[in-house]
Amino acid sequence: MSLRLLGFELKKLLEQPMIIIFLGLCWVFNLVFFISINVEQTYLSTVGIIRETKGDKIDHELKEMVINLPKNKRNQRLINDVTRVENIYTNNLEKKITEDIQREFQITEPLMNQLEKKYRDFQPMIKKLSKEKAAFDLAGASETSPYFEAIRFFLLRFVLVESLIFSLLIGLYSSTSEKATKTSYVTLTTKTGRGVQVSKYLSGLILSSFFFILVTIVSFGVFFIFHPMSGFGNSSVSTWFNQNMYTFKYLDNGIVILPFMTWIPMSFNSYMLYSLGFSFILVFLFYSSQFLIGLWLDHLFKGVILTSTLIVIHKILVVGSVKLGTWHVFSWLMFSPIQVFETQPFWFTEMGPFTILPLQEVLVTGIAMILLVISAHYMKTYYQKKEVY
Repeated sequence: MSLRLLGFELKKLLEQPMIIIFLGLCWVFNLVFFISINVEQTYLSTVGIIRETKGDKIDHELKEMVINLPKNKRNQRLINDVTRVENIYTNNLEKKITEDIQREFQITEPLMNQLEKKYRDFQPMIKKLSKEKAAFDLAGASETSPYFEAIRFFLLRFVLVESLIFSLLIGLYSSTSEKATKTSYVTLTTKTGRGVQVSKYLSGLILSSFFFILVTIVSFGVFFIFHPMSGFGNSSVSTWFNQNMYTFKYLDNGIVILPFMTWIPMSFNSYMLYSLGFSFILVFLFYSSQFLIGLWLDHLFKGVILTSTLIVIHKILVVGSVKLGTWHVFSWLMFSPIQVFETQPFWFTEMGPFTILPLQEVLVTGIAMILLVISAHYMKTYYQKKEVY
């Protein structure tokens, strides 16, 4: 592979108008949507002033200051917030969580046994959060959870979805462009021509990475310009004011609300950074898998159909297993890379009924990376022996 050839392949991709059009549409869509998000910014600013004055921990001194504030609707909300905070990380939290999950979702064995074991493994983290008094971080008070849900379910989600769609198109296009332009018979007749796919792969990967970075910068920039965090980025993400709500939308009922507990201590800032880093890994995996599918099928449209079909089948199996109560089937579907994407708003947390192992999403992604390397080695051998047609 030469840098000249890499530059040439990158130039060919950049000449495709769909790239600029898709990027522009993502920017416009994100801009309109993020501006329209409803956040009580004035309340966050009020909380920010208290934090700057008395610090982030809710103690007796901070409570006294808040109680003595001038009486108005906003200050009364703040008084209610700081006076009702308590230590939620108690010794019986593990038992309460498993009982709530069992009662709300009617999960059967052996999945329930595996969930109980997971929460026993999580007990040291509960003790750590209790010792650090994470529940007493002021953060954005009662506006914390709505604000952070907008980040998890929309800001981070949009960046990931848009980048995955782009990587799908670029991965398939990069590996099938020779077939589409009817030049594959030329490239396959020489050793250099057969090696051009390395340059195609790297150029597409560079472009997918650049797209992810651009969408991230613009999306986060727009969001925080219109909805600033008011300084609570360094607060513990496991504060009393932040929650995880688990529900299976295909069931008629069943909701479990838990504290936002991660397997390692995180602030709001570090959670966003970890999530973006993990999103980039998924973009890399998705792009690489689509590139290999393109080499295998040699057809962009067939690649799109195959990937879409696999996603739809997975969704049908998940919905079916939950509706029918066949939890043993659902427990296996948890280990799908598609399910890693589905659970994006809950990454790095105890993940409720959606996983049975600590940081399972990281484990599944690691296994997918290994399978990707094996598949790439196989595809290299296949492509080197591929016949001209």
